[in-house]
Amino acid sequence: MDAGPQSEKSLDTSNISAELLLLTLEASRAGLFYSPMSAGGENFMNFSHQHDPNQAWSMNVGSLYGLAESPKDAKELLPYIIESDQHILVECVMKAISERIRESDCEYRIHRPDNGEIRWLMTRMLIGADDQGNTRYLASMVFDITDQKLAQEHLEKSNAQLEHAQKYLRAALSASGIAIYRHVLKTEDASSQKDYESWNFNLPQLYGYPENTVITPEVQLRHMEKEDFDAISTKITAGFKTNQREFQHEYAIRWNDQTMHW
Repeated sequence: MDAGPQSEKSLDTSNISAELLLLTLEASRAGLFYSPMSAGGENFMNFSHQHDPNQAWSMNVGSLYGLAESPKDAKELLPYIIESDQHILVECVMKAISERIRESDCEYRIHRPDNGEIRWLMTRMLIGADDQGNTRYLASMVFDITDQKLAQEHLEKSNAQLEHAQKYLRAALSASGIAIYRHVLKTEDASSQKDYESWNFNLPQLYGYPENTVITPEVQLRHMEKEDFDAISTKITAGFKTNQREFQHEYAIRWNDQTMHW
C-alpha cells in the first residue's frame, strides 16, 4: 500500500533540512499540503466534515493565502477562494479522484485577508491509491503564479492593441493605394536559390492577390515588364555595392488577369 508522503508532524523544524525546505518554499512562493483520504476521497472535498487530525498542512500554505497561521482544515481556505473560482478547485480534485488521474493542475484566484490583494494560485496535485485502486491521499504543491498571469495578460493586451493598430494601418494604406513591405535574405545556397523572410501591408492588393498572400521578391519580379525588371535589378545591385539606403523607381506590372498597372 502506498503510504503517501511524510506528513508535517514527522518533520523536525529544528532540523536543518526542514529549515532549508522552508526557505525554498518561501523563495519559490510555494507551499506543501498532504491529506489522507477515505476510499473515494469523499472526506477531502466535503467541506462540512469534521476536522481530520491526520490532515497535515505543511510549511508556507497559510502565508500564500495571507493567513497568520496554516489552516487546520481544508474548509478553512474556502472563504478566501474567489466564489466564482471555488468550483474549479473542487471539480479538479473530484475529476482526478473519479478518473484516477495521478497528476493534475488547476488555477484559481484568492482574496488575501491581510492586504486585500487578488492573487492567482496554481495547485499541482498528486493522487495516491492503494493496491485496490482506492484513493488514499492527496499531496499537492501550491504556487503563487500572479506575476506570470499579469505578464500573460499584459502580453495579450499588447497583442490586441497591435492587432487593432495593424487593422487601422491596413485600412489607411488601402485607402491611399500605398503598400509597405520588407524582404530579409536568410540564406543563399550554391545554386543561387534565395530564401527570404517577407512581410507586407497592402502589397497583395497592389499586385492583384488576396489580402493574406505573402508577396516574395520573386512574385514581384515575375509581374514586371522586362525593361523595368532590368532597370530595378541594376539599381538594387548597385545599391548593395555602394551601401545606398534609398532609391525610387516607377514601373509597370501585369496582373494575372493580364491588366496593366503602374
